[in-house]
Amino acid sequence: MVSYRGGNDDEEKFVPTGPGDPNPAFFGEAGRAANCYAYAVNILRVAAPSINPGELGPKGTNVAAYANDENVYKAACEADGLIYVGRDPSGYLGRTGGYLVAFFKSNFDMHWRRCDSEGVWSEKLPDKVPYRCESQDQASVSIKGMPFLAFYWVQPDVVKLRTKTKKSKGCIIC
Repeated sequence: MVSYRGGNDDEEKFVPTGPGDPNPAFFGEAGRAANCYAYAVNILRVAAPSINPGELGPKGTNVAAYANDENVYKAACEADGLIYVGRDPSGYLGRTGGYLVAFFKSNFDMHWRRCDSEGVWSEKLPDKVPYRCESQDQASVSIKGMPFLAFYWVQPDVVKLRTKTKKSKGCIIC
């Protein structure tokens, strides 16, 4: 069983193992090379572990982190199978069959966080295992100057690796 560390205390928090909860492989050596988007959509590729928005879609193209049009990201995420929720996730709270992710963006980078089935927000940074976010109120935080932009809904039975993709270079901090 794997566990999160971090948050407002150092208490160990076991990661739930329900459908759509984080893949335990992200907490081992294979998962360390993955980026935040791969963790958010719960897809771990061994050969090229980092994934960026658009790579899972039918065209298999990714959006570079420095693209500044939010609509470009929205279209790429929707091509991957994510559902745009916007800034208010209340219509998705308590739903089953998927989970929320939070998207943060600056002029030069992006970052993703995910919520597990017990309502705990976590994130993954480069060469690290996932950990609980210090703030559990995603819409009120910014990450390294990146403001929160939107929530998306991930349905694990829809968001899947469909195409052969090249190694991603889009996310700078991830």
